[in-house]
Amino acid sequence: MSSQRHCCHEQRRLVLPVVLSATFTQLLNVAVAQVAAPAIQAGLGAGPGAVQLVLAGCTLTYACLLIPAARLGDRYGYRRPFVAGTVVFTAGSLAGACAPDAASLITARLVQGAGSGLVAPQVLSLIKATTPATRRPRALGLYGATMAVASLAGPLIGGLVLSADPFGLGWRPVMLLTVPVALASLAGATALPRTRGADGLRVDKLGARLVTAGAGALVLPLALGREAGRPWWWTWAGFAVAVAALGHFVRSPPAPA
Repeated sequence: MSSQRHCCHEQRRLVLPVVLSATFTQLLNVAVAQVAAPAIQAGLGAGPGAVQLVLAGCTLTYACLLIPAARLGDRYGYRRPFVAGTVVFTAGSLAGACAPDAASLITARLVQGAGSGLVAPQVLSLIKATTPATRRPRALGLYGATMAVASLAGPLIGGLVLSADPFGLGWRPVMLLTVPVALASLAGATALPRTRGADGLRVDKLGARLVTAGAGALVLPLALGREAGRPWWWTWAGFAVAVAALGHFVRSPPAPA
């Protein structure tokens, strides 16, 4: 019995490093992409709008998935969406490094954001579920510090890699910087508890669709409008769709439990 308790205690001690490494990866991914943007534009011959979508695409899918991903964690347990999101994020990073054109890179960035959106809500839930109340402020402090360090280290690391230009690959190695940390998070996920979800909870599929449609309709005119000369018909049409979709999301009742 004592050995089982000791094993369980050791596993709980590993949860915080695992989830903090995932948080570091997500913030590092955003920071290094911003540094690499000029090199990406030159290397792929992409226009300003495409570069904006490279930068904003990851954040877009991330934001759209936060609410349904949190619900998925409550419904099926936190470990499964954490692992699934890490796998999706890693696949998006590898695809981004191999992208032959701007459209492929934008797609890879959307995949990365989806993976991050699946992981992020599980991080705080796992901290809450596995950390005693007396130690929770320290854990949350480390969480905030990890976000700050990743945001500060990203431009520095990305700039060093771009300057070194390993193997003459230009911006592509920058996209791979997050892969080792993501793989470490995936390997450490075996220490995460297999929490049981609540069988009665339902995922708000309509709400997820409304948020995705509204955010996409808002971002696309802002990202591509300048390069396209801001044609009034699809610019204002996009804004109208965004207002309608997001307004309906705010007014619609939450999904029943």
